[in-house]
This record gives sequence, structure tokens and C-alpha cells, in this order.
Amino acid sequence: MKQLKKGWLVIVLLLSLAVSGTAAAEREDWTFIDGNASTIGLNENSGLSANRPKPAVLDDKLYIAWSETSNYYNGEGRIYVSSYDGSEWTLVSGADGLSADPSKPANEVAIAAWDGKIAVAWQEQDDTGKFQLHVKFYDPQTQAWQWAGQAEGLNYDTGQDFHWVSMATDGETLYVGWQENRGGGTALHVKKYDAAQNQWEWADGGLASGLNHYENGGGLGAEIVLAGGGGKLYATWLERSGGTSAGTKQIRAKMYDPTTESWTSIDGGQDNGLNYDETKQAEKPVASYHNSKLYVAWQEAGETRNQVRVKAYDGESWSFVDGGGAAGLNIDSNQAANKPALAVIDGQLHIGFTEAYYYMPPVLSAQQVHVARFDESDASWTFLDGGTALGLNKVTQNMADQVSVIGMGGDVYAFWLEYASSIYQLRAAVYSPQPAYLKGDINGDGQVTPADALFITKYMQGKITLTPLQIEILDMDGNEVLDNTDVQMIMMIYLGAVA
Repeated sequence: MKQLKKGWLVIVLLLSLAVSGTAAAEREDWTFIDGNASTIGLNENSGLSANRPKPAVLDDKLYIAWSETSNYYNGEGRIYVSSYDGSEWTLVSGADGLSADPSKPANEVAIAAWDGKIAVAWQEQDDTGKFQLHVKFYDPQTQAWQWAGQAEGLNYDTGQDFHWVSMATDGETLYVGWQENRGGGTALHVKKYDAAQNQWEWADGGLASGLNHYENGGGLGAEIVLAGGGGKLYATWLERSGGTSAGTKQIRAKMYDPTTESWTSIDGGQDNGLNYDETKQAEKPVASYHNSKLYVAWQEAGETRNQVRVKAYDGESWSFVDGGGAAGLNIDSNQAANKPALAVIDGQLHIGFTEAYYYMPPVLSAQQVHVARFDESDASWTFLDGGTALGLNKVTQNMADQVSVIGMGGDVYAFWLEYASSIYQLRAAVYSPQPAYLKGDINGDGQVTPADALFITKYMQGKITLTPLQIEILDMDGNEVLDNTDVQMIMMIYLGAVA
């Protein structure tokens, strides 16, 4: 009995240490832009859990849309949107959010930049308890919101619930896609926006079966994601093989040609989709178009844990760009990786996802945030978070979820949810690597010489101006002021007096 009590005491002590949390070390070149507190992120109400953060960029401003609610099916819900100009955040949705009725639950969110405006779609419960699809536009010039089409829901059948929403543009037209309950299954629908009439039109044929591979709806089409590129619209989703609930979840894909208003299956059109292993469950597909190719990523059950898979479509065939083996992009294939996100940033494809890390093996683990960049020349991936089991989490022991990535001004921005004090907080960080340089070498000739010191003298005399980076290079003593001390230190290095 005494031995048992001692064992329980050890477990309790370990758990208490784990619950208290330890702040993760700041990753090199990553900076938190959400206030950098351990337990509070960008939430408008830090006492409510954030959900479904989705980013977009318009006119050198970053926008993030998300929902906050106390309960998915019950309780008040808010849809919030904030903008970031590179230095500060501004809540552009207002404190009450975008909801038609803030007293009702509101959850799923999508966002897109289109025609000089920000479009936000979301899911909101009506008076009958059914979730309806709503869309609003934000005009940065007038700082005003207006309904995109009718204020009522866009559902195919307003008597049915909808879940999961996505938005995209083919370069000209704005589209919204969603999954909606239908009979014994779920159907996938897509509408396009007619700006001249301020109304939405069907882009999926307007049929009850929607885009589903199996028209009977029993295939349980779900998690639709839209992506545009090359004048086309692409849709990817998961659907069970065989058209029955007993089938394996397959990743499906279709292409929409706006000139012919027709859809073409690009996943082979057979019973099985894009899965690495057709016998394994696949979920959470995402898509992005880059350099004349459609990239699709998803999580798929591996031999022991979920693997992040990525495939590219060149218009004729598909090929894996994740190594093509049984292990996907996971840092450790023995740990579960989930919910990838794709984005093209500064001309390169990027991916974000979470992966389990056992901070107290073999009992306690937490999903960590990871971000990687794709080099198309050799089909390789480089992790921007250090490439170790520890990710970008603000606190290592906090569970991370729902990563999104986007670029602005050449920098990589990552958003995610992090579980702190029983609440999911919206976290944000930016990857802005500084170019390597030799301290004191302002002219870039690879040496520290009197020529470099002359820059400081001219700067002190007001004859030249220097950028913040140039000042940093010449600030030898690190006091953020250029003076004679910095000149002397450069000369000492030149003369070999110091290293």
C-alpha cells in the first residue's frame, strides 16, 4: 500500500508540473505578434475559445478571421476579423462581430481577398436550430461591411445544417463551397458571386447531390476546400469509397472551367481517390495552386500514426512531393501529424501542420506547430521552425491545433490555436529571417576595414543616412548608437588587436 501511495504521489507531481506549462524557447527568426503572453492570444474575449482561424492579404494588410464561442451548438457566438499592418492589430469586425444574431452559435469561417474587398463566410445557427451559410464584404476604403447577396442563409436547403466552408477566386470570380446534410449523407455545394446583381448563383449545377463523386449522397462528402489558379477553380474533399458509410475516406478532386461552366474529375474518377494507401483513412484536405500545378495536402493514417501527404497535379497526372514513401512529411513518422495548411509565399509553396511531441514520455504529449518550405527544383522541404520535435508553440505543453500559413511582404505568417487554461487562444507569429552579415562589414567586401569605419564618420556628420540593418551592422558595441567607439572597434579589428 505504501508503494502504491508513493507511485501515485510521483504521478501527481509529474502531472502538476506538466499542467503548469513551460514556455518554449523562441525559435530563431520567429517573432510572436499576438502580444507574446503565455496564456492570452488574439482572442477578442480571452475567456472564450477561438476556432477556425483563416488569413488573407489585401493591399499590404494581413487579415485574420475566426470565431469565438462557449459551445459549438449552444451559447453565443461571434465572428471576428482583425487587420495587421506590420506593427499593430485593428479589430475591423467590431466588438459584436459579423453575426446576424450574436446570441446564436457561429463557428466555421472562411476568408478571401477579392475585387479590392475582404470576403468572409461563416456558419450561424438560425431560430430553428439549423446552421446557415452567410457572407459579408469588407471595404477597407470605407471601413464598412455589407451583405454579399441576401442576409438569409445560402444553403441549398435552409432546413438542413451545413458545416465546413471554403472560399477562393479563379482570378475573376469569387466562389464559396460548403458541405450540407442531405438525407442519409452530406452533399458538397459551390456557388459563385454575381457582383452586378449582388447575388449568388450555383456553380455545381444546382442539384441536391452537388459535387459528390457518388450522387446518392451516401458517400458522406465532407471538408470541401476550394483553390483557384490558371483561370480555373479546383475543389478537393474527402468522400467514402463505395458511396457507403462503411467505405474508406478518400481524397477527391475536381476542376471547374468557368468558360464552359463544367466540372471535370481529376482524381481518376474511380472508387478510390488520391490516397497514398486506398485502404487507409484520409482527412483534412487543403489545396493551393502554384506555378501551373495544383498541390493538395492531407492527413492519412499510416502504419502507426497519421502522416501528412502532399501531391501535385500538373494538368495530366499526379505525383507525390512528400518523398513518396510510407512516411509523409512528418518530422517523426512515429508521431501523429494533423491538419495541414498550404500557401504560396514569395514564390514558394509552404505548409503548416501540427505533430505530436512527448514532453513527458510515454504519457504526456502535445501537438506542436511546424512550418516548412518546398523547393520545387529538387522536390525537397526545409523546416523553418528548426526541424526538431519542438515546434512554434508558445508553451510546449499546450496543445496546438488548426494551423494556417500566409505570406506578406516576403515574410511568413503562421496562425494557430493553442490550448491554455481550458481555452483555445489564437496565436500568431511571423518568420522574418535576417540576412547573414559580417559585423562591421558595411560595404559587403567580406572584410572589416577603415572603409567601413568611414561610413560611421559620414553618418555622424550627417552626410549620409543608413537603414536600420546598416546601423545594426556598424553598431559594434550593441548600444544602438553609432559613435567614435564603434569606429575605434572597427580599427582595432582591422589592425588585429581584437578578433
